[in-house]
Amino acid sequence: MARRTNTTQSVQVTISTTPAYHAVLEKLAESGMYGKNPADVASRLLTDRILDGLDTNEFENKLKNKDRLLAFATS
Repeated sequence: MARRTNTTQSVQVTISTTPAYHAVLEKLAESGMYGKNPADVASRLLTDRILDGLDTNEFENKLKNKDRLLAFATS
């Protein structure tokens, strides 16, 4: 079955990781559950983690004041 065209606007983000994490991303891509290549898998995992944090108000709780924002951003 052909993959549908992504109609959601997106921007490119570049990340670097260790060879060990890249190997994990490759293994997950081989399963096809999270994407077809390491970049797709990383995007899916990041998206899932952000949505989880938003659902639980984790980020809102960490960003209640500027001091906490600075600590969060630099941790």
